[in-house]
Order: sequence, then structure tokens, then C-alpha cells
Amino acid sequence: MSGRRPGLAPFAAALGLYFGALPIAAVQAADLTVDVDNLRNSLGRVFITVFNDRAAWLDATRTFADTSVASVRGRVTVTFKELPPGRYAVVTFHDENNNGRFDQNFLGLPLEGYAFSQNVRPFLSAPRFDAAAVELGGEDVETAIHMVY
Repeated sequence: MSGRRPGLAPFAAALGLYFGALPIAAVQAADLTVDVDNLRNSLGRVFITVFNDRAAWLDATRTFADTSVASVRGRVTVTFKELPPGRYAVVTFHDENNNGRFDQNFLGLPLEGYAFSQNVRPFLSAPRFDAAAVELGGEDVETAIHMVY
């Protein structure tokens, strides 16, 4: 023997094999329940869209999840199942005439009910993603949104 002590490489390799064989904890998914209240009638549908990215906020081609349900006077509830932890912002509108679009007048002012998560209200422009975002971790979250007409 040359008097050299064995290096740490075999030990490190053994630890890597041991810990590499352990299962990685699964990222916990949670449900996001959206309650939309103040629906003034049962006409048409309520569209609910979820965004999970500030850069995609309000870009209809870059939504995270969306759905629509028949309108019910008063309140509708939708649950988006097993979402990964993160920040989510929701926008909704009441398509009373059931044409599949958010109708606006010639000035761009809404002709149908709309709302954002955290009940943020636009002022001269849509609210920022950060203002509307809700945090979703490993626990289910319920958010109430008040429709504005």
C-alpha cells in the first residue's frame, strides 16, 4: 500500500445510489373552487377562466384551465381539480345572450357581467395578475367572486 487513504468517491457513489433509490415525494395537488355570486338571472352561461402565469394573464390563447356552466340566478360553483401548487388568477363573465363572447359597446365598456378573483375591480384597464392571484399549496382553496354588471 502506498499509504494513501481511499478517496470519498466510492462513498459518495454509494450514497447517491441509496438516496437515488428512495421515492421522491409527489407534489401535492389541490382543488381550486370558484364560487361566483350575484348572478342576476338564469340566462346564458357563466365562463370561468384560470391563469397561472403573469405573462399569459388575460391572453385567451394562453389559459391554464377554463370551463362554462349554465347560469343560475344567484350563484354557480365550479371546482378545478388537482392543480399543482402555485399562483392562480381567475376571470369570469356572464354570457347572458349565450353567444360565446364577452360583449362590449363601441367604447369597449362591458355589456355583460364580469369579475376577477380577489374581487379586484378594474380602473381604466384590467387588474394585474398579482392583484387577482390566489395562492394554492397542498390544501384546497375556495374563492368567492362577486359578479359586477
